[in-house]
Amino acid sequence: MKTYKLTIALILSLFLATSCGHSDHDDSHGHTEAEGFQLLSGSTVVLDHKNNSKAVTTALELTYTGNEKTDEKEYSVKFYNHEGNLFVPGKGDGHNHSEGEEEKLKVMFLKDGKKVDADDVLKVELAHDAHAGGAHTDGDEWSFHLAPQKKGTAQIVILIMHGDHPDFESQPISVKVN
Repeated sequence: MKTYKLTIALILSLFLATSCGHSDHDDSHGHTEAEGFQLLSGSTVVLDHKNNSKAVTTALELTYTGNEKTDEKEYSVKFYNHEGNLFVPGKGDGHNHSEGEEEKLKVMFLKDGKKVDADDVLKVELAHDAHAGGAHTDGDEWSFHLAPQKKGTAQIVILIMHGDHPDFESQPISVKVN
C-alpha cells in the first residue's frame, strides 16, 4: 500500500511540475510571442499595430509608374510582445535557435479569404532573398520589398514562420496602388 501511495504522489508531482508555469504569452517553443507589429519604411513608422486581435485600419499606398526600380518600396518589420515592447525574432527573444528551426519572415497575399503566394497588383520579395549571393545587411531577414505591377488593391499578411507553421499572422493589411 505504501508503494501505491508513493507512486500516486510521484505521478501527481510530475503532473503539477509539467503543467505549472505555462504562460499565455510564451509558446511551447520557448520564445517571445508577437502580439502586434510595427511596419517601417526606412526609419519612418508607416503602420503601428500593437493589438493583433483588432483589424488593421490603415492602408499602405504605393504608386505605379511602370518603373519597378522607382516604384518599389522596402519595409522592415518589428513585433510587439505582450508587454508592449518591440523585438525582432531571434535577437534577444529568449530562445536559442538550432539549425532548421529559426523563425523567418513570410509575406503572403490574401485572396478570397485564402493565403496565396502571388498577386497581379503587387510583387513581394523578401530582402534576404533579394540579396541572395550578395552582402546581407543586419535586419534583412525581417525586411521585404513591395513592387507595384499595376493599379489596384491587394491585401497582404505578415507571418513569423517557425518551421512549417506560423507563430504569428498579422491581420490583413490593405495595399492601394495608385
